[in-house]
Amino acid sequence: MQREPPVPLRQTHGYFCTAAERFKGYPVLRQPSGNYEGKLVFPVGTSVVMSNINEPQAHEENIYNFLQ
Repeated sequence: MQREPPVPLRQTHGYFCTAAERFKGYPVLRQPSGNYEGKLVFPVGTSVVMSNINEPQAHEENIYNFLQ
């Protein structure tokens, strides 16, 4: 059986989840109380750099709007 190549955004999200769980092990990095109790005290975002595709290719593959 052949493995499918990783989906970059899904792969990034997986790395984030792993890191976030480790961060939650440090009380100083968690909200102590309130609506966000136990959540990280700082915002986190994920993104992907599509370094192997250019704008004309994105238009050709009909994914340009998704990448904006």
